[in-house]
Amino acid sequence: MTEFEKLTDEEIAWFIATHEWKFAKTMAYIPHAYTLRERAADEPMFERFVIHIRVHGYDGQFYSKTYRYFDFGPYQYWTMGSPLEQTKLINRALTKEYRDKFANPRFDNRGTGEHSG
Repeated sequence: MTEFEKLTDEEIAWFIATHEWKFAKTMAYIPHAYTLRERAADEPMFERFVIHIRVHGYDGQFYSKTYRYFDFGPYQYWTMGSPLEQTKLINRALTKEYRDKFANPRFDNRGTGEHSG
């Protein structure tokens, strides 16, 4: 892992707010969204956030795979584990705490934060 300066909460919030998070419709049964490196407003910040997830996150199981997750606000963020230079996207989904707390049929919790109906 490369050396880097730890991101502040303000920098993380800026990254999240300035990037498009697209609902992963091909995996609608596993509600989450993603942002792409190729569409990053700031590619060096994209890489810094990937490193931040990997350094400051925690290991979690998804079926038989282990991913590194990082929680910020109501979302958990993760990558698919490729080397930094090959990482093409960052995923996000509501944390279990928020899914449970706000479980409501009128709320669309697919990772976009948009309300339905």
